[in-house]
Amino acid sequence: MNEYESINKYISILKRYYEIFQTEQLKEYDISSGQLKFLYTLYYDNGIIQETMAKRFFTDKSNVARQISKLEKAGLVSKQVDEMDKRNFRVYLTDKGYALQETIENMVQEWMNIMLKDFSKQESKETLAILNRMTTNVLKASIEEEKL
Repeated sequence: MNEYESINKYISILKRYYEIFQTEQLKEYDISSGQLKFLYTLYYDNGIIQETMAKRFFTDKSNVARQISKLEKAGLVSKQVDEMDKRNFRVYLTDKGYALQETIENMVQEWMNIMLKDFSKQESKETLAILNRMTTNVLKASIEEEKL
């Protein structure tokens, strides 16, 4: 296996096991791993526009709409038409959604502790910097590809 196959393999394994971990942790709340990122975002950017979420997560608007609709049916979020641009919807956490914040943040921290076990602070910082550079490279390549 070459170096590039290994990088993809390990990123894929981490993603898959994180989804399994999330599913197990969230099953009593009836939240899927796909919905978690939207809730987590709202804890720090409540009232964000749905379209902004789609751009932030590099996904299509219809996927965001489906996930937000599920969260809305669960009573965790509400949508309101944006006053500045009636074509957009802003998404807000409900009290029920806010009530899960500590649980979700603890779950995310637990996963970080699992992944970074036995890492020094310096190794953790370096790992984040490398992943950030890799992401930046992919985004730049994607943007350049769109220009062609």
